[in-house]
Parts: sequence; C-alpha cells; structure tokens
Amino acid sequence: MYSMNLDPAALVLSALCLVYILTTSRREQYVPPKGLKAQLLSQHYIFMVLLIINILSTAASVGSVHLMENPHEGTDVLLYFLLEVYFLLHTTLTMLFVLYVMNVNGTAIGRKRRFYCFFILPYAVGILAIITNPLTRLIFYVDEGMLYQRGILMPALYCLASIYVLTGLFFFIRYQRAIPRADRVAICSVVVLSVVGVVIQAIRPDILTELFAESLTILGFMVMLEDRTGVTDQTTQVFNRRAFLDASRRYMETEVPFSILLVKLMELDRIIRLFDSRDVDSLLVDVARWLETVTDRENIFRFGQEDFALTFVGRRQGEAEEAARHTLRRFAEPWMAEEAEVLLEATVSVIRVPEDVDSLSMLQDLLLWGYQDTPPGSLLIGHEELTALKRKLAVYDALRRALDKRTLQVWYQPIWSSESNTIVSAEALSRLFDEQLGFIPPDEFIPVAERTGMIHELGAFAFQEVCRVLSAYDLRGKGIRYLEVNLSLYQLLREGVLEKLEQYRAAYGVEASQINLEITESVSSYDTPGVQELLQQMRASGYTFSLDDYGTGYSNMTRLIEGNYTNVKIDKSLLWEAEKNPSNARLLRNMIRIIRGLDMNVVQEGVETKEQLDRVVKAGSNLVQGYYFSRPLREADFIAFLDSWDPLTLMDEPAEDES
Repeated sequence: MYSMNLDPAALVLSALCLVYILTTSRREQYVPPKGLKAQLLSQHYIFMVLLIINILSTAASVGSVHLMENPHEGTDVLLYFLLEVYFLLHTTLTMLFVLYVMNVNGTAIGRKRRFYCFFILPYAVGILAIITNPLTRLIFYVDEGMLYQRGILMPALYCLASIYVLTGLFFFIRYQRAIPRADRVAICSVVVLSVVGVVIQAIRPDILTELFAESLTILGFMVMLEDRTGVTDQTTQVFNRRAFLDASRRYMETEVPFSILLVKLMELDRIIRLFDSRDVDSLLVDVARWLETVTDRENIFRFGQEDFALTFVGRRQGEAEEAARHTLRRFAEPWMAEEAEVLLEATVSVIRVPEDVDSLSMLQDLLLWGYQDTPPGSLLIGHEELTALKRKLAVYDALRRALDKRTLQVWYQPIWSSESNTIVSAEALSRLFDEQLGFIPPDEFIPVAERTGMIHELGAFAFQEVCRVLSAYDLRGKGIRYLEVNLSLYQLLREGVLEKLEQYRAAYGVEASQINLEITESVSSYDTPGVQELLQQMRASGYTFSLDDYGTGYSNMTRLIEGNYTNVKIDKSLLWEAEKNPSNARLLRNMIRIIRGLDMNVVQEGVETKEQLDRVVKAGSNLVQGYYFSRPLREADFIAFLDSWDPLTLMDEPAEDES
C-alpha cells in the first residue's frame, strides 16, 4: 500500500518535543497569555498549539494507516472518522504555521479585523469542504477495500494551503529586517524542508513524508526559536534585554505602535550592600511576580540590573499610563527582604513608540543613560520630563556626529590687558552646530559629554585645534602670550592624559608655555592624590593654570594660595551682582585686590559695558574678558580681529569706582 511511511517517526518526534517543553528543568511552567487576542498574538502560545495539533494530526494519520493495512469488519466508520480528524487538524496546522511565522516577525500584530477575516477565509472554505465531505466525497473517500482515495477537490485543498504559505512568505520577505539574521536563516531552512516533504507526498501518494517533514520543521522552530534559555533572565525568569530588543525591533520594523512602561529601581546598590545576594535576588523575583499582575509575563522584560520594561502593544497609551500610576502606588509600600521591610524607590515612565522614540538605537540610549540624572525617591516621569530626556539624547547624537565627522568648532574669545591696552590671550571655546538641531550651547552639550565619556574626545579635539592654531599663526607676533584651554575633572581622572597632551603638542611643535589650562575650583579642590600629583607634573612640564569660575562656590583662600595659579578668573555673576547693591560691589573689589596682592592675575569675565570695565579695572583687575571687547570668534575672524586691533579704541580713562 505505502512504499514508505514516516508517520510513526513523526509522531514520536513531535511527542518528544512536547515532553521536552513541558518537563525541561530550565524553563518554568508556561503560563498562557490572558484572552483570545493575546493568545493568537503570542509566538510561544501559537507554537504550543501548533505542536499539539501536529501530534493529534499525526496520531490520526497513524491510526488510519494502521486500519487500512489491517482491515477488520466494522472499522470503516472509525477509519473515516480518523481521516476526517486528520484533514481537519492538518488544514488547521497549515493556517497556524503561517500565523506562527507572522508572530515571529511581528506582522501578526497590529492587523485590523478586516485582515483576519480575509486571512481565515481560505481556512474556513477548506474546513467546510472537509466537514461536508461525508456527503460530497470531493476531498477523499474510502473504497470497498477500506483504502483511502483522493477526491477531485484534493488539489484545491493543496491550493488553499499554498495561499497561506505564499502569504507567510510575503510577510516574511517584506519584513525580514524585523528579526535577527540567524532567525531568518532558521525559518527559511525549516520551511524549505517542510515544502519538500509536502511536494514529495503530493507527487507520490504512496510515500508518507509530509508529516515527518512538518515534525522536523517544528523541531527546528523549537531549537532555534523557542529555546528561551538565551532570552530569559536567570534570576527573575522573565524575558531579558535581548528579548526586549528583539520584540522592539519587530514592532518598529512592522510599524506597530506600542508603549513601554519603564520601571527603574533606584539605589539598588544600597540594597545589595545591606542584604545577602540571595535575599536581593528574592526581592527582584518578588518585583517581577508583582509586575505579572499588571500584564502578561510575555510582555515583561528585565532590561538591566535595575530596569524592568513592560510592553503594551497597539494604541494602549491610556492602559500603560494607568499601569504606571498603579506601579508607583505599589512602590510607595515596603517590600520584604530577609524578613525585613525594605522601601524600594523606583522611577516609572511611559515611552510611546513611535511618538517619543522612533528608532531602536534611540530607545536603547534613552533606557541606558537617559535617566541618570533623575532625583532620588519614587516618581513618575511625565511628558515634559521625557521631552527633556529626549533632548539630551538628541544632543548626544549631535555631539557624536560632530566628533566622528570632526565638524566641531573651536572659537576664541579675546582677553584684554589693562596694563598694555592690548589683547594678550584668548579662551578656546568649543562650539557645536548641528544640521538637525542648529546651534547647541555649551551648557547643554558639555554635561552630556561628561556623562557619556565623550568629554575625553571633546577635550582632545579642542587641545589639538589650539595646537594647530598656535602652529599655523605667529600669535606671539600679534601679542598673544598663550591660549587658554579648558580641562575637566573627567579628563584628569583618565590615565595617561599628560602623555596624550604632550603627544599632541609635540606633533605641532608648540611650547607648553603657549598653553594655559583652565580648571574649575571643584577640580582644584579634588582630594585624590593622583589628581594633585598630575597637576604638579603638568606645571613641571611648562603648562600654566587658570582657576575658572572663582567665587561661584566655596572659595577657599588657602587652596587658592597653594594652587600656584597664573590667573584667577572671577565669574561674571559676581560682577553683575555688584551692579545691584553696594555690598556685592565691595565683595568684588576686595576679592580682586586680595588676589592681586597674591601676585596672581585677575581675569574678570562677563564685562559687557564701559561702566563694568571701569569698575573692575579700578578695583585692580588686570585682565578682562567679555562682549565689551569681543564675542567668541571663529578662527579666521579671531586672526582678523588681532590684525585690526587698535589700542586707541580705549583712549578714555576708566571712571572712578564709586562703590
């Protein structure tokens, strides 16, 4: 009857797959999603149904073949029943197979009801034909010898199956970028294997290979797509960061809108220090289990050590926001760790895709470091705060582009000497212009550079630009004694910074005395011995230092004396406050006179008017920087400014300081 029958092997193989899934110790008991819609859009749920139906379909086929090979009187009804079951289940298997592939790449999500009406239509036609087959005998029939025979509409049943295969193939190719390359290769391989088995049996009805090929396909899906050990967080048993990124990629590539409820645990390091690691793990498990009351486990991800992300697919922003408020209320109550109550603080926010973020890279940046500056305590990040975080990400991207393409600019603001009435120096200032964001002020991109570590590249770029300008122009012949370059604490903390600066300087043949390094008072007072030793080494190499923003913080006179600074730059805010009341004016005047008495230069920043100039010069400031002389200038404009400088510009004597 059959020259080859692989159905028993298919039954054993499928049964082993089911046993493995249900009993493996690496996987917790599977909890199906709640609701029919959620189940139909769950990749793992569809796979489980697919596997069970394949087992039942194969069992029906094995039983029917056994009855045909061992006919007995009175078994014709049972044989017909098994064949009916086989065709009903096998037709369902084809439809579920395509639905599974569409779930893998996310194309099943977000489809309207109309789509699914058309999607199920071929299936409904096939099922109707099978149900009515006892009357029509158009699909199959059993002859007098109890042998299965194909009906005239059997090719039509194969055509209906082909419609589903072609539909799945279309969505697979159309949205292939929605899944990783390895998964694409896996799907192609097993689909080809399945098609080969179907084609062989269609051409040679005496060779039963179709079910075995389909069982091999299911095995391939289980091994390559359904093994959750690589996408499961081992502590909490919810999905991990990789699974979250895969899911987000699927939604974005298939243009499915979704919302992310981010729960970021604050000060988890403090909890780790207080309790045993097992108690901390138990606490995290409790958090994960509670989050399952908010949404299905299929939609919960542990994105990082302190971060959980919950996804709400579709236009469910209101549901996500309500879940956020509910979560925040829970974190206002204590959790249990080592039989002790622990108050966990959490930052909770809702991120809408694509309204708030429209790319996977932007989403990763936002989740990884966008919340670093959030204040302590549990709080809900609203739309305005999220907009500010997005702005920081945009600035980050702009700075990254500028550094990569070397489009960052260094401008120079002249510094005037009251003693010689000439321009004797200039401060090098980084300027960022972006095609998308336009001009980005330094007080925006400098903090971003410091938080992300790009301050090292930024500082190196500015230093090299200053060296290039000093090498390209005879600035000493134009009266410039040195150029000032800002140096941050983050740069000083990196090993080998002095060696790098010396390397850059030597490449341009610039003397160290031509460069003055500006550091803030907070950097100068940093108590790490390594930093103080490094500053001494830099001075020994010939660099001079300016103390920047003096007077804005805790101005320690002892540190000022010990710092051996060439210049002390007084912040513009002190000058502007001095114009408002006599007390601030006396403070400014006395501060300038004390610093000058210590044989250090005073650079007064922020001078914009003749009255301000007269005030600080009368008080003793010998160097002045501000808009009164010039705004920061591009390189070419700065050189032109030096060439056109006319000392007669300041012929008038400064007025007496009336304060």
